Amino acid sequence: MSKKSLLFLLLMGLLLVVENTVLGVALSGVFGSEFRYLMKTLLLALTFYLLLHRRESLTLPFRTSVPFKEQVLVNGLSLVYLLLICLPSLIYGLVIHSDYLVEALIIALCAGFLEEYLCRGLFIQYGFKGASITYKQVIQVVLVSSLIFGFAHIGNIFVQGLSLTLYQMFYASVLGVYFAAIVLRTRTLWWTIFIHFMIDVSSLLATGDSKSTAQVSLVALVIWGLVLCHSFYLIRPSKLGLTLD
Repeated sequence: MSKKSLLFLLLMGLLLVVENTVLGVALSGVFGSEFRYLMKTLLLALTFYLLLHRRESLTLPFRTSVPFKEQVLVNGLSLVYLLLICLPSLIYGLVIHSDYLVEALIIALCAGFLEEYLCRGLFIQYGFKGASITYKQVIQVVLVSSLIFGFAHIGNIFVQGLSLTLYQMFYASVLGVYFAAIVLRTRTLWWTIFIHFMIDVSSLLATGDSKSTAQVSLVALVIWGLVLCHSFYLIRPSKLGLTLD
């Protein structure tokens, strides 16, 4: 990725952070949370569709030729998490916070679609545009798009405080690397859209709130470190058909 392309991608990331934060503040208290998330999602999607998707004529990876068995193997960690964590949380939430179901579905659908469309769709595709892909470029694009994804959560500081938001930015960045690895290996956004949605909807229903409740701990940091290592293992050069050059 050229310096010009990197600079433009960083500017798009800055725009995402600023617009997401401004919209969150501007729409706060004006509409109900469901309508607010829907409005913010539509406005952000429109902005980046016009500035990046349409302007750069990007093609997003939805249809894939990767065998389904390989896609499942790539998503092994995700499927285990969905089975052991998300499913019990979802069942618990449906029993305890059933009145929150509609709001949780809208928020999770908006986040799952928009964030994958932008960070694993537009940003990654733009980073690979117009050049022969090298492994160094893959790592660069994955890290930049993931950091943008993490920093996009900074607007949550207005509703959940500094420490929770900084930790959320950290683990969102790690998740960004993992989701990017899944997209690069499966060559489709559908897996990460689905996984992202399931993580969000189960968490929202289990807590009955859109604020992050995750706390920093040594165990959590070790787990996130292992997820990061697994992510880079998924996109090792041999699996992408690239060399270390």
